[in-house]
Amino acid sequence: MAEPFVPGHATGNPFLDHIGVLLEERSPGYARYRIPVVEEVRGGVAGSLHGGAVCTLVDIAAIGAVASMLRPDERMAGTAEISVSFLRPATGHTVYAEARLLKKGRTLAVCDVDVTNDAGKLVAKGRVGYALRPAALLRPEEHGGDPTVD
Repeated sequence: MAEPFVPGHATGNPFLDHIGVLLEERSPGYARYRIPVVEEVRGGVAGSLHGGAVCTLVDIAAIGAVASMLRPDERMAGTAEISVSFLRPATGHTVYAEARLLKKGRTLAVCDVDVTNDAGKLVAKGRVGYALRPAALLRPEEHGGDPTVD
């Protein structure tokens, strides 16, 4: 399987690839993704990005930030909580999500996510709690052998 976090490339996730989500940048505790605002993902106010697509972008950005900080003995175990505050319609040609890891504990990591349009305006603010498990507790069939898959 190809490395799923290569800037400017598809994610390797069929749904995310279908809606056009791309990784822009990733470093320890940080990830930035983008999605084009095209007809297939519009549905919000004034032709803006659909709210579900915004939530998806918030989630994948947080996953990228958390995955960048995993130890070899840890595995991702799924989104435990997600909250998104919509501040204005996500209009423009592209929408970006920047996730920053706020805290990573033994069983939960928390990220703060800013969603901006291509003019740099904040359109939404997200907070994501992501569950973690020791690798020894997951069977290979639960994650297909990929430590970044929940």
